[in-house]
Amino acid sequence: MPKIIPELREALINAARSRILNNESHDLTIREVARDCETAVGTVYNYFSSKDELLAAVMLEDWLKVIGRIDSAFGESESFDEGVRGIDAALRGFVETYRPTWKSYAGGYGVISEYHPRLIVQIESAVKRLAVRHSRAFTEDEITVVAEMLLVISQRTPAELEKALPIIRKII
Repeated sequence: MPKIIPELREALINAARSRILNNESHDLTIREVARDCETAVGTVYNYFSSKDELLAAVMLEDWLKVIGRIDSAFGESESFDEGVRGIDAALRGFVETYRPTWKSYAGGYGVISEYHPRLIVQIESAVKRLAVRHSRAFTEDEITVVAEMLLVISQRTPAELEKALPIIRKII
């Protein structure tokens, strides 16, 4: 059984993040991450079964930070619209951080689609709490529709949110 060193797992994630965010090609290879951590390529596979899994680990850490920003955004919002804008800003930051990677790394979309249901559940939770905070009536299906809308809109221009806000207000 291979020896697992917790610090090395973190080092691998940090090296992968650095490669993703600071490399002009925005590509990720296991070989480069291993070299950055001065370890063998095979050792990386003791921690991550694939490049997709390593990419998902990097993104998960950043996604958890986004969830914290979303919670702050709606928690401090003085209006429903302001809360929706805050959720959008947090999502948009995550999307913009990883957009170049998704474009250059075809496997990235597979990672995204695999985690999509989890992302939606977390966005739904924020939208539901925002709606309750601002005394908006809603059904569970309406919350899901708005969560999906916000995820899609965050991948487009900021003006798209302003176009969608009247629709979101009608839904919730």
